[in-house]
Amino acid sequence: MVENGDAFASRFVIRLLRSWSASRAYAAPDLLRMAELSASWGLSDTVAPACARLFELVEAHLGRALVSECCCSPRLSADERALLGLIRHAQTENHGSPCPAGSQDPCGAIRQAARDALRAIAGRTAGSGLGAEPSSRSVAAA
Repeated sequence: MVENGDAFASRFVIRLLRSWSASRAYAAPDLLRMAELSASWGLSDTVAPACARLFELVEAHLGRALVSECCCSPRLSADERALLGLIRHAQTENHGSPCPAGSQDPCGAIRQAARDALRAIAGRTAGSGLGAEPSSRSVAAA
């Protein structure tokens, strides 16, 4: 199945967030597991750290852990929906910040982290096959 880059990136960021959240239940977020998941989808080794940075910044700004649905849920949690909105906003040229003046613009850092994550995922689009599904084993593991 081939899908456009925006849909693929959004879907994949949610998969990584769910991996991030699930690993937190056992210890700390597992960057190695996120890297393995990225590799199974043919993405570069820069995707996992870029997404981890985004998740860390958002959590620091919120002062709490991001909440996600379980890995196989077709529904999105409120945090997942908000993260997708953040990603859509980061793709626009609108640089206006919803953060209050004088807040040292943590939102600017979050927007940049979202752009960096999207750029890392889009690195895969240079060739063909954007959105190609990984093996069934790796989908089940995701």
